[in-house]
Amino acid sequence: MSDLDERVFSICRDRGLDELAEVYRRLPTELPRHVDAVHLVANTRDNEASLFERAQELYVRGFSERFLIVGGVEANGFPGYDNWSAVLSSYISSDVIYPVPIDRRDKVNTHSESVALMRYAREQGFSSVCMVAAPFHLLRAFYTAVSVMLDAEKGYPGLVFYACAGTHLDWGAEALHSQGTVRATRSALLGREIANIKAYQVNSAPPPLAPERAVLDYISSRSLWV
Repeated sequence: MSDLDERVFSICRDRGLDELAEVYRRLPTELPRHVDAVHLVANTRDNEASLFERAQELYVRGFSERFLIVGGVEANGFPGYDNWSAVLSSYISSDVIYPVPIDRRDKVNTHSESVALMRYAREQGFSSVCMVAAPFHLLRAFYTAVSVMLDAEKGYPGLVFYACAGTHLDWGAEALHSQGTVRATRSALLGREIANIKAYQVNSAPPPLAPERAVLDYISSRSLWV
């Protein structure tokens, strides 16, 4: 069991979140040989190296020919597509880096990014996408993306989705997150992300996040497609 696993299970156990712990336990982290695209979930400069290092590992092994970054401008803690694509090109070939278009009226956050990703995947006809997120953000990023995927209007239910944590980050170090509005240790940020899943199920400006059972059902049905 990894350090991330232990931390997630401990938080869920302490808060009585058994179903959410089961979602995490069943995250599709066993990666195939190849996917249509790898999506790097937007984050701040404090956490970006984790994603770029993992992208480099996946690129070297020939995991995909498309590495996606949301096409937003610098705002809310996210350095923006132009900055991220330039930095990422020092890790992998710039020829495989693609922007995911996002409505200019939308702030880049986990939900709006998931909506943009599902729309782009549908337009491109992708059948498989692997999400790479900072370790403390992985569960909520995956959970949000699946919630959007299952949405009748914005989703793409036929997509086979994988989850991959970025490389290790210091849990005790403080980092900026949450659209650049929260600075805390990454250990505290993990607890906050788990709390946000529950909060956004009942009180969310976008459509609420799906219940755990719906996400678990997707993971179970998804295994029939691969």
